[in-house]
Amino acid sequence: MKKITTALLAATALFASSGAMAQAYVGGSLGWSDIDVDCGGFASCDTSDVGFKLFGGYKFTPYVAVEASYVDYGKATASAGPVSVDLTGTSFGVGVAGFLPFNNVLTGVGRLGLASNKAKLSGPGFSSSDTNTKPYFGIALDFRVMPQLHIEGGLDFTTFEEDGDEADVRLLSVGVRYEF
Repeated sequence: MKKITTALLAATALFASSGAMAQAYVGGSLGWSDIDVDCGGFASCDTSDVGFKLFGGYKFTPYVAVEASYVDYGKATASAGPVSVDLTGTSFGVGVAGFLPFNNVLTGVGRLGLASNKAKLSGPGFSSSDTNTKPYFGIALDFRVMPQLHIEGGLDFTTFEEDGDEADVRLLSVGVRYEF
């Protein structure tokens, strides 16, 4: 995964330095996250939190880009009396983004790739973490505000695994994307 990421970043830097900057972009978004975990045996369970996404990419054509992203899915908390257990999740992904223009200002975006997902489980007196590579996908609606500035509302999905247990995660977010 590290070799793929290094090659992706090197290729992006190469294209950016060759004067093709009009194709590179960066963005960030903030929104509601949900970690779908089983909280059986706990009196209360809160699986939603605030999450965020940072991403950057390079469009090879007006319709296809290679993209890297970092997503923090927040945490899920289960508690029984004074004892609480937290599950947090972060993700670093590399994949392909497809752009489908509906008109001059509105574009649909689809994302598909692989993510290195880190889940961390912690509670009183213990902490464990697990990192796994899982597929991710996302969909978004992109609104062009200015030629280089876009507002993007999206939904991202992947799966975390901690000690053999899997949890589906989602991030519903709104943010901006800036094209160079």
